[in-house]
Amino acid sequence: MAEQVTQRGGVSIDARVLEAVQLALSADKEVARERLHEAWRSLSEDDAFHRCVVAHYLADVQPLAIDELKWDQRALDAALSCSPAAFEERMPGVTKSAFLPSLHLNLAASLERVGHVAAAKVEAAAARDQLRSLVETPLGELTRGAVLRLCERLGA
Repeated sequence: MAEQVTQRGGVSIDARVLEAVQLALSADKEVARERLHEAWRSLSEDDAFHRCVVAHYLADVQPLAIDELKWDQRALDAALSCSPAAFEERMPGVTKSAFLPSLHLNLAASLERVGHVAAAKVEAAAARDQLRSLVETPLGELTRGAVLRLCERLGA
C-alpha cells in the first residue's frame, strides 16, 4: 500500500493494515485476527478501500464459516462502494475490476460452505462474468482456475 493515509497513535492506517495482512498470510491466525480487528475499528465508515482489504483478510482468519461469510460480504460491499480510483496505486497490479472476481469467488465459497447453494451460484456466476478483468499473472490465473472450478462444482 503506497501512501500513509491517516495517523492514529503515530502509525499510519496503511502500515497497520499491511502489518495485519502480513500476519493473516502467516501461520498465526489468532494474532492476525486480533490485529485485523484493531485495524477495522480504526477505519472510518467512509474508508471503503481499507474496509474492503481488511474485511477480505479478516474472512480468511475466521474459525467459523458463518463468520467468514459475514466478512466476505463486507469486503464485497465495501469494494462495490469504492470508485475505481480508490484502488489506484494502492496495491501493485490490483485494480477494482481485477479484485472483484476474487471477492465474488470468496463470497460464493463461503455461501456454499454454510449451505446457501442458490446464493453461491449467483456469486460464482458474478465472479465468472468478471474474469475478463483479471490480469494474466500467477495470481490472476489461480483466481481464474478457482472461479471456473467452483462454477463447475455448483453448476453455475
